Amino acid sequence: MSTVIPSREILRLADLADYRVAVETPDDDLNQLAALTARLLRCPIAGISLVDDRHVWLKGRFGVEADCLLREGAFCSYAIESNAEFFCVADTARDLRFAHNALVVAEPHVRMYASAVLHSPAGYPVGTLWVMDQVARELPDFERAGLLALGTHAAHLLQKRRRNAVTGLPSRETFVAQLQCALGRAGTGDAGCRDADCAHRAADGSCRSGNAAPPATVGFIALQNLALVRSAYGEKAARLLLRRLSEQLQDWAGPGNLLAHLDGDHFGFALLMDHAQARQNLARLEAMLTHPVAVDGMFIYAPCSVGASIAPSRQALASALLDQAAVAASTASLIEPGAVRLYDPATHDSTRQWVDFQRSFPEDIASRRIFPWYQPQVDAASGRIVGFEALARLRHPTQGVIGPGAFLALAAHTGLSHMMDMCILEAVC
Repeated sequence: MSTVIPSREILRLADLADYRVAVETPDDDLNQLAALTARLLRCPIAGISLVDDRHVWLKGRFGVEADCLLREGAFCSYAIESNAEFFCVADTARDLRFAHNALVVAEPHVRMYASAVLHSPAGYPVGTLWVMDQVARELPDFERAGLLALGTHAAHLLQKRRRNAVTGLPSRETFVAQLQCALGRAGTGDAGCRDADCAHRAADGSCRSGNAAPPATVGFIALQNLALVRSAYGEKAARLLLRRLSEQLQDWAGPGNLLAHLDGDHFGFALLMDHAQARQNLARLEAMLTHPVAVDGMFIYAPCSVGASIAPSRQALASALLDQAAVAASTASLIEPGAVRLYDPATHDSTRQWVDFQRSFPEDIASRRIFPWYQPQVDAASGRIVGFEALARLRHPTQGVIGPGAFLALAAHTGLSHMMDMCILEAVC
């Protein structure tokens, strides 16, 4: 006989899923917050947990090594079910719910438990900030207030890892995990995700990523002038620009696809559709990004570089696809700003060559590997040579003589044009 899960619990678990993927392992900031909570409340053990239908996942911890506990009979489970902001068991040995709990009857012999219940922005209880002591005691009002205040901070930290604070879009961690789930989990060989602990598995046992891995085109968008907008119009305008651009991208991506605000001025997307349709959508994106964005009564041009990578199979790694799209976007910014470029190995090689040039370019100038290449100037009437034009060439240690197309843009990009000009002028004189 199957267990009927209440609809509110189904919604709570769906809200929890993004937290699970955004913080897959214990987090340093959350560990530090757990340690601070333990010290302030004079307790040897503290933690920050997320609670799903079967497990308590420790995402921050102090004085304990476990990453995961079973939910059944757990202190945090009762805290989640209490529908209260604060949950406390002053003497576990005298409480019938916990008197036979393994943490009570054996090491670490917990006698007091207290927690602040952490809620998502939608209002669902998703986890707890908790402390444990080996001495039975009531928490005084000031410690209770302190635990609740720290719980608010813990909820904020978890939300930041789940969603970008400016746009509300999923974070990089959430996006990569969602994409991997949609791809069907790398290396499983299954048509869909069959991991029982998948963070996107709904309470009814089905995976929210679907039953079959669709073709995927993964993209990386780099907004190029956010720093300029911030310096010209202020932080408020920069934030508004990000919000407006995110709204346009959400309308463009549509339902069934993935979109994320990866960090600062970078966005990511995944088009889960056949490749022909994805190419049409990329063309629409390219056209959309040529238009200025309305921000606070004015129109701001927001040039973007866009790279895309096509998943070769459902065994593809989501993080690798995003990295490849980022490489293609960086090449687009150097070669053809505003265009959508697809990743290929040659793209990667040219980007690596650019980085290598940038690293060695000052030394190339100082070592006189930048040298003049003389081109005769001829009088058309008489046919006599009347002068020479001094063209810049680079004598590369492994690639031989390289023409200016490979390094003139680099000189301008690095601010070394003047130094290169003086090097050529000195050699000519």
